[in-house]
Order: sequence, then structure tokens, then C-alpha cells
Amino acid sequence: MICVVISEKGGTERRELFDQDELTIGRVKGNDVLLPKGNVSKRHARIAFRDGRYIVTDLKSTNGTYVNHRRITHATLIREVDRIYIGDFILCVDEGAATRAAPANETATSRPSGAPDVGRAQRSSANGQHEPRTLAPSAPSEGTLSEGPSSPELHDSGIDLVFPGPPRVPDGVAPTPRQRTTPIDSQETAASSDAGTGKMLRAGAEAQSPQMRLAGTRQAEHARLLGEVVRAVENEVSATALDVLPRPSDDTAHRVALAIDAWIVRAEAAGSLNETLDIDLLRLTARRELLELGALGMLLDDDRVTRVRIVGRAAHVQRHGSPQAAHDGPGFGTTTGLARAVRRVCAAANEPVLAGEHTVERDLGAGTHLFAVLPPVAPDGPLVIVRRMRAVDTTINSLVRSGAISRSMATFLTHCVRAKSNLLVTGAPDSGADELLEALAAATAEDAHVVHLQTRREACAHGSPMVLGSSEEEKSARVRTAALLSPDFLFVAPLSGRPLGSLLDAIADGTNGVVLASAASTLRQAVDRLGAELGAVRDLPVAAAREWLASSFDIGVEVSRLEDGRPRVVRIAELRAGGQGGASRDVFTFVFHRMAHGGAVEGSFHASGTVPRVVDELAARGLPLDTSIFRRHPSA
Repeated sequence: MICVVISEKGGTERRELFDQDELTIGRVKGNDVLLPKGNVSKRHARIAFRDGRYIVTDLKSTNGTYVNHRRITHATLIREVDRIYIGDFILCVDEGAATRAAPANETATSRPSGAPDVGRAQRSSANGQHEPRTLAPSAPSEGTLSEGPSSPELHDSGIDLVFPGPPRVPDGVAPTPRQRTTPIDSQETAASSDAGTGKMLRAGAEAQSPQMRLAGTRQAEHARLLGEVVRAVENEVSATALDVLPRPSDDTAHRVALAIDAWIVRAEAAGSLNETLDIDLLRLTARRELLELGALGMLLDDDRVTRVRIVGRAAHVQRHGSPQAAHDGPGFGTTTGLARAVRRVCAAANEPVLAGEHTVERDLGAGTHLFAVLPPVAPDGPLVIVRRMRAVDTTINSLVRSGAISRSMATFLTHCVRAKSNLLVTGAPDSGADELLEALAAATAEDAHVVHLQTRREACAHGSPMVLGSSEEEKSARVRTAALLSPDFLFVAPLSGRPLGSLLDAIADGTNGVVLASAASTLRQAVDRLGAELGAVRDLPVAAAREWLASSFDIGVEVSRLEDGRPRVVRIAELRAGGQGGASRDVFTFVFHRMAHGGAVEGSFHASGTVPRVVDELAARGLPLDTSIFRRHPSA
């Protein structure tokens, strides 16, 4: 008998109980477990129960089967605490339900394949309390079986989550109400540790992420107690044992688990734990901070996260599609816990933090970049920034729908891309300029040869990446190499000095379709700054350098994130040589009106009445553009 708990993205959990020892999983009828989504193969995977053990096997599926974020290539042993990822679904086996149902048929009746089960997968006793259970050790693997890639004490949010990146994970699982539990006694702890897990969780404690479960608790109280329990364990378990990289030993995990439970027992006896506190969550977050990556690991595991800033102990998170960063989850209990997490994640990326290295910068793979300042340079605790580039298909139309750009602006920029005009896109970090660059790349022809010159290896949905390198000489050489490839479009990360001169030389030699990013806040700042740097390295008057820059690009685009956190294209201008070292004329602008109730910025996009010269070039290339989109509105 096998009981499978299934969580679907955007839906709720369901439990299916089968009176058989082998299940097939796939998207078409005929499978025991039906997962009707396009990223699930017709016959995707199989779960079997053999000699008291559960075994999962991938059936040569297209997108693969993952156990705790690691792709499996052969039959793999799993336990109840392990998660199986198949497309947009998470599956796990419920050993307790299957055991109870076999003799008594209390939780569900066996039924044919695919029969619905409206009951929610809640592992609870009749009085509503979670039933504490010992996580029994699995028997040794045999033959081609491998022990699941899931040492449960580390891999749920652990060090390997991003290397390689996990598949899409459902994020719509509804949280269950908090239930009080009694601490695990020493016998249970010992049995769990003997299995090499050190797992100190109640049944169902991992059913959802701590961010979701914390919503129903008092966050400040949780943060305070998390700090207390972590400091208590740090005093009991030596720093040498905790700082073993990339992860502590099983013996250390066992000692940490005992120390956490002992602290909880003392705190409950002293009456210092509030009745509304989620003890399971406190135990889970403390264990993760002491043995894994803590809140940092949970955030790296969320593929929607694009930026994380951790100052001291609090985490502020920016997610894709969200206009503003938000304080998220329990954070860290101690600053030493955060410092440990930084060292662990760097070690997992095979780039450990060196002795005496206090400013840490690492590429973690999958377009994820970490920058951290550690004590004593940051005396109040580590300062950590994690950025992740997403290979998402942002389009011009999606920017129009989100209000980042007007339809007339979108039409004009689309024509400029089709005509391979040269564009200068400016915007401060996190201004939304990255999304516009993605949209411009998506506007290129499907068969176009697109090259992205990047400062570091990042994900790109359209085109081929090239890394610029670190030195000025390397960057200049890569710019020249990219130009020799004769791409249809060349998207270039911010440049200055000699590499910028090399790019302008390539444009002068006939390279078109260049889209250069600039980290300046405004278009004027970009032209002034780049012109000054170009003049210094080429021994040119600043006015002449600015004119050279303006003559190399047809259109300048300025992107800004406004007070309400939403990005806007606030200016599109024609760059022109002449005058005092180059000039620009506004074509479209965003005009602020007022701050609405709730802090939303209200405004409108306006055409200036200027018809840019590039319109004539578009017509000459067979891309005529209706000039009425440039007509100034009477109310402007």
C-alpha cells in the first residue's frame, strides 16, 4: 500500500492512497497518478515499495525527476521527509498513513487509478495534535539503488539548492494551522541520528516554507527566540564543529538537534514560550541556521527571487513581478549564523572564502551573484547582497500591460530594433532597465544572431552570452571579438574607458544593432559621464568625446523605478551630434500627476511633437512608421 501526497502549483494538497506496491506517474490516462501538465512526460516516473523501502525511478522523462532538487539518473531510495519534483508538482510518500490504512482502512479506501480524493493530507491524530514520529533509518542500498540525494538535515533548503538550479517548484501550497507539539525525546533523537540524518522535525513541519508559516505568528517574537536558541547552541557546540565546510558532520548535527530540543524543553518549563509561537517552525529555522544556509538557503531555493539584501539579521527580498522589496521570513538569529551561511554557500560553489578575506564576491552559477562584507570590516554584522538574473521572456507587450511603457513608445522601440538602430539604455541598478533590455532582445527576429556581452555569466532568454572579463584589456578584446562575429544584435553591459572606445570603433566600422546599457540614473548623466571617461582615455576634449558618443547612438532610453516601486520608461530621446558636445531631443516623456491613495504614482506618457530622424531611415529600410504617434497631445 502506498500513500502519495501531491502539491500542485496554484492549488492545494491532495492525498491518494493505493492498495498496490508500485505506481506509475505521468500526464496521460493509464498512469496510477495523473499529473496533466505539459512539463510532465506521458510516462514520467515510478514509485515502488520493496522490502519496507520506497524507491523512485525516472522513466527517461524529458524534463527529469528530482529528489530534493537533485536530478536522479537511476533508482533512488526515498523517505517520508524527501520531496519528489515532477514538472509543476511536488510529491512525497506518507508512510504513516499507508501503515495505518492497511489494517484498519481508517484514512482512505483503496480505489482504482486516478480516483479523486478530496481529503487533505494532514498527518494528525484524532484530537488535532500532530503525532510525533521517529524517523527510522533506511536499510542499506543494494544493487543500483542509491541513497536518496537528500540527507534530510541539509538538502531541504541546503547548500546544493542552486548548484545546479532546481526545477520549477509549486508555490501555492496553503499553510496549515499551527499545532503545538511535544519535544522529541532523546530516544527519538538517537534513532534519527543513527540514520545519519539528525532530523528534528515533527510530522508535517516541512509542509510549507517558513516564510509562509510565519505569517500566522508574531515575527518579532520568533526572531528574538531564534536568536536565543541559536546563541545557546553556539555556546554548547564548538565553533570548530559548526564551521566544517561545506557542511557539519552527522555527529555535529545530532548534537545540535539535542541542544535545540533541550533549550525548548527548558524554555517551555520556564513558561517563556508564548502560546501563539510555532515551536516546529522555531526548531526548523534554528536547525537550518546552525547546519545549513538558514534563511539564505530558503531564498536561493525560491526561483522567483531576483534580489536579496540581508543587513545584520533581517532579509529584504525582491521577487520577479513584485514592484517593491519586502521583509521576508524569519531572517537570521545571529550575525555569526549569517557569516557561516556565506562561507557555506561559497564552499558549495567551489570558491571558499579565504582566510582574511572580508569582501566576498562570488558567482554561484545559474545567473546568481553574491556580494558580502564580513566582520570586522562590517562590525555590526555581515552585509549581503544576492542578485539573480532570470531568463524570462519579458516582452514589449508585457511592459505595456504593466504600465511601464506606452503603446506608442513600444511601437517606436520595436521599429528601432527591427531596423537595427543603436540604442543607449540608462537606469540605476534595480530600476527596471534589465526588464527593458530583455524585452528588446525578445523583439529581435527569431533567426537573428544575438550576442550578449556580460560582466559575468548570466541567464539570457534570447541569444548567446559572452563574458567580458575583468581587466580593461580583456574587455576591449572581447568587444572586438564580438564585433568580428558580425552579430545581428549586440547587447552590451555597462562599459567605460577603453572598452567603450573599442565599442564605438566597432560602430564606426559598421556594427549595427548595438544596445548599450548604462548604470547612470538619467540619460544626461550617462552622456556626460561616458563622454568624460572616453575623452580621458582617448586624449580628446570632453565636448568632442560626447559628440562622438551621441553620433554613435540613434536613440537614448531612460528607465526609472518611481516612488511606488514600479518601473517606468520616463524618457525616450533622439541623440544628436552638434551643439555643445552633443545634444538630445525628447521624443516621449512620462509626466507625473500626483500620488494616489496608497502611495501609487499617477502620471501619463506624452509625445513631445518631435519626429526623430530615424523615422526617415526606417522608411528607407521598408519599415514605415505612422508619425501620428509623435503628435503632441493638445493638453500637454
